[in-house]
Amino acid sequence: MKKFMVLSACLLSGVLSAESTVAEQAEQIFKERCTACHLDDGHGLKSMKVASIAGLPRWYVAQQLRHFRDGKRGAHVNDVEGKMMQSMTQTLDDKSVAFLGKHIQGMKPLKKRRTLKEGDKVVGEKVYKKDCASCHGENAEGVRSKLAPPLTVQIDWYLEGQLKKFNEGIRSHGEGSKNPTKDQTKDLLAYLSSIDNSKDEEK
Repeated sequence: MKKFMVLSACLLSGVLSAESTVAEQAEQIFKERCTACHLDDGHGLKSMKVASIAGLPRWYVAQQLRHFRDGKRGAHVNDVEGKMMQSMTQTLDDKSVAFLGKHIQGMKPLKKRRTLKEGDKVVGEKVYKKDCASCHGENAEGVRSKLAPPLTVQIDWYLEGQLKKFNEGIRSHGEGSKNPTKDQTKDLLAYLSSIDNSKDEEK
């Protein structure tokens, strides 16, 4: 019995040590590759049009990093920010991608996400339920089976920029997706930035 307990303790110690090592390596990769633009807290930098990524699910982070690395995203001549990401991801191997996904998912998402003054969130909620919820989830929490990310961790000006890219064909919005009009965008962003993302932080 005593030998079993000692063996169990050693195994548990090894697992905890491995998890600690992974976390440390992931944090180091993030510092080296991401903080210059996305900042230490992962909340992004408006002056460079850099997204807030803290709290995004690991599957989505990994998918998008691979898309940038493999030229599936950021290929359009007018996607300046996308080309920056393409350049940054060229030397990322799959292990580093996985580590970054795990680290970013564990970061605290941005709370104050509304910076744009226009828009009616009540109208925006109706637009969301009609045109967006079937893919992104009833509460914009994201649906992995549809490869649709949560929309509750991004700041409004970044989402506005991405919707513009969708409308202009600079970025693909997915087959069958409906892009909002300019007025709908204002209302939609007012609604999305008002959603409490505390549940995202708990995941």
